[in-house]
Amino acid sequence: MTYPKWLGRLLVLLCFLPLLPAADSERGQPFIENFTGRDFSGPPQLYAPAQGADGLMYFINWNTVVIYDGQKWERVPVSDRFILGLRPTRDGGFYASPVDEIGQVLKDGTGQWRFNSFTAQLPAELKPLGQVWSIVEEGDDLFFTTNRHVVRLIGRQPTQAQSWPVTGRAELLRADGSLYLSENGRGLRRYADGDFQAFATGPELTDPKTRTVFAAIDHGLWAVHTDGRVFRITGDGRVTPWPHEAASMIGAAVRTGVALQDGGLALGTGDRGVFVLSADGRVRHHLTEENGLDSNNISTSTRDQEGGVWVAHTAGCSRLDLDPRVTVFDRHN
Repeated sequence: MTYPKWLGRLLVLLCFLPLLPAADSERGQPFIENFTGRDFSGPPQLYAPAQGADGLMYFINWNTVVIYDGQKWERVPVSDRFILGLRPTRDGGFYASPVDEIGQVLKDGTGQWRFNSFTAQLPAELKPLGQVWSIVEEGDDLFFTTNRHVVRLIGRQPTQAQSWPVTGRAELLRADGSLYLSENGRGLRRYADGDFQAFATGPELTDPKTRTVFAAIDHGLWAVHTDGRVFRITGDGRVTPWPHEAASMIGAAVRTGVALQDGGLALGTGDRGVFVLSADGRVRHHLTEENGLDSNNISTSTRDQEGGVWVAHTAGCSRLDLDPRVTVFDRHN
């Protein structure tokens, strides 16, 4: 049997492809797995992805929390009000904060999920709670933020509450084994010796007109402004600019950021999908509805134990496998 000449030349080229630089030989996209309302049997939009110590993924779906174990989805109705905050617990349950409320959801003796509200036991000066946006476990204590207070439940007991006043939306986050508080116009404070102390308060973080999204990982903190400017925050609170290629493409649409294991960032936007940046600031991928995402409207994100990035959006959620050793060639590229 004879073969056309072009086939012989192609075989020769394939033999030499492993010798080409990765930038030339790999033009595919990361593997993207999309999940929609058909998968989790609910309204399409998800929020606040979070992974529990058991590896399960948790999401807010309006007044319900949905849990994904890698194969099937479980729906856990919590309230008749919209849920704003979510945090998996160490014992297989989760904390949730419907509007004006916060509590813990655990399985009872019959295996049914039950919501145990803390609100009635909280001090009167903390109520009405309003919007509870962030919930964090710190040692034996539970911290959460409202539009008026940061609250510490000592020993996770609602009757043992300590609080600090805030103005507007404040967020709690953990990095490098420490607890931090971000408050608009006041920069970043770190919890130490029973109080939140000034940590990073440079002008880059204290402009009241600029909302900052923080991304944390075990080796540091990033501050990402909604207009795409990025800053690294060192262990002593110094703030330094981090230039990147996507700055001119993002506009004023950044809503969420995830620090990656390789030193890069994944930035989710309100209308332009996800920008994946390498450790030197290059755009590794710009993921949109045109090349695999189900929605360009990203609300929140997190990184899982395997290094994958989950983004919640108006069509459900997507998991991005950003391992540079594996890319996909499909109808989008």
